[in-house]
Amino acid sequence: MRSLLQNSKKALILSFTILFIVGLFGLLIWYKNDYTIQGIESLAATNRSVNAYFMAIITSMALIITLTSNLYSPRLVKVFVVHPLTICGVGYILITNLIITICHILAPNHELYNIILFLAYTLTILAMLGMIPFLYLISKFVRPQYFIPLMGHYAINELKVIHQHDLAEHKRKKECEYFFENIDVINNMASTAIQRKDRVVLNLVLTELFQILKTLISFQENEKYCQKWRKKYYHFNPGLSEEGKYYLKKHKTWPEAYILSKVLESTNVLAKSDNEVVPLVCRELTKTNDIANTLNNNHLVELHLMILNSILKGSLEDYNQSKFSITTYYYRLNIELIIGNEEICQMALKHFLYYGELALNMNELEASKSYLFDLGRVINYLAFESEDLAIKFYDEKLKHNWNLFIEEDERYKKLVMQSIVKTFWILYSQNHFLLTRKIQRDYLASNKEHAKILEDLLAFSNPLNRDYNDTFVCTEYMSGMARRLASDFLKELSS
Repeated sequence: MRSLLQNSKKALILSFTILFIVGLFGLLIWYKNDYTIQGIESLAATNRSVNAYFMAIITSMALIITLTSNLYSPRLVKVFVVHPLTICGVGYILITNLIITICHILAPNHELYNIILFLAYTLTILAMLGMIPFLYLISKFVRPQYFIPLMGHYAINELKVIHQHDLAEHKRKKECEYFFENIDVINNMASTAIQRKDRVVLNLVLTELFQILKTLISFQENEKYCQKWRKKYYHFNPGLSEEGKYYLKKHKTWPEAYILSKVLESTNVLAKSDNEVVPLVCRELTKTNDIANTLNNNHLVELHLMILNSILKGSLEDYNQSKFSITTYYYRLNIELIIGNEEICQMALKHFLYYGELALNMNELEASKSYLFDLGRVINYLAFESEDLAIKFYDEKLKHNWNLFIEEDERYKKLVMQSIVKTFWILYSQNHFLLTRKIQRDYLASNKEHAKILEDLLAFSNPLNRDYNDTFVCTEYMSGMARRLASDFLKELSS
């Protein structure tokens, strides 16, 4: 594909060069002929040429508009028609036609006749030279890789205009309408991509939505930007309750909530075959959540957690264990991001435990496995930040959660005990002795049972999974100092 594109560019350059040389040769002959015309036929030929170019351009534009709008969204017609490339191309042809028309109405003995005739000929040559490059450029509108980022660029520019202090209020209102109209157009393309199983287009749409969201959040960082529009020009999803609208209005987070709801809308309708899109959504949510947390906007952080909660819930309802595993991994990363914000962090931990228990209640074994080992990583990170915080979490919430899995049946007991043993040795290798003593007293008092579970874990000598999936690395695998200490423990017991 790349070689084909390179050959096309070479052919384009060669054609342009040949046409340029022929055009210069014609101008040179005319110069030798003292800029005179031997017959009106030459002017008529120029007129016919320009009209032919004009017809080619209009036909190409009509085909591109029809194809693109039918495939994705009728609103793309406006984007194409008002694009500077379209205006310049059509405007140039019309100006050339106007110059030729003036030539027809001037008498040959008029003092400006030869000058305007020379101008008409030159514009015609330039039209000929630019025809192939122009058709190549407008053909890019067929490619989603071109017009989707273009829509995102327009939305961001409108967002910048909205935040101008000296902007008239009626113009600010109109720009707000244009901004959300662009959001809707971009989201409509996501719906089309899902129906057509076009994950490339879906990834492009989600990337642009998150880029707009990042820009929107970044404007909250500096008070110099005008935020009055958030108090006036509300835009909500249909069906949102009045209480929900009031909350979002009060905390001025309704624009972000609108974009996040569009992301969730696309994510919830994904089939199991579209699971590769889920990491993109979760990864971008983690990035924007980090920005919101850096700005100390707890209400916006809470909105991000609600989106992740909804994805977790939807994956369990669809019995999509892979989607659940991907989301729990990124949920853990989000908890790590907000670890310094105690109130929000405690809320996130509570939600995380809730959806783990929900997976247990729905008898989702594989989903529970990924949750339990991610939960072990959460307690590890809490201890890394503050052992007292980790002990508090262990005493108040974690023990109860682990006990629920142990009491379920032998399958879940095996999983949770493996998770506990792995967590224990990682904590022990990091010198968190107070917490490890509590875990050992509550769950690992029997060295014989401890050793048996540890032998099963150490049997995973390869860090990679048996089969290829999004987890990639085996969750039971222990590495580094934790593995060496565990091996020494087994040797001491056997001796």
